[in-house]
Amino acid sequence: MKLKSIALPEMVGKTLQDVNDYLKKTYTLPTGDVIGEICRGDTDIPKDGNNYYNFGSLVRDSAGNWYVPYADWLGSSWSRGADRLGSGWCSGCRAFILDDITTESTLPSELIINGVTYVRK
Repeated sequence: MKLKSIALPEMVGKTLQDVNDYLKKTYTLPTGDVIGEICRGDTDIPKDGNNYYNFGSLVRDSAGNWYVPYADWLGSSWSRGADRLGSGWCSGCRAFILDDITTESTLPSELIINGVTYVRK
């Protein structure tokens, strides 16, 4: 099992909150420091210049705003950041999901990737 990225062309123009709500209903989202794994090169996520969002670990700032962490390939290295849930989703955006999540019988209840535990719904 590994992380995989998906494009959501039907979400283009919608807010990250809309994308978040759709993904939570449709997929099991990874949690933990997925962005850190990507920036360290610990995943097979392709380096094509898109922003890759980890909707599984929303973060909140001191003012109460919610953000979605992301990694962005800069051509020779990854950078990390976060966009507010109200920000728009574009055609270059990607989300993270666990590979093979539709084959429920083959999934473990927990999955550990580089020390981070992912729990199946």
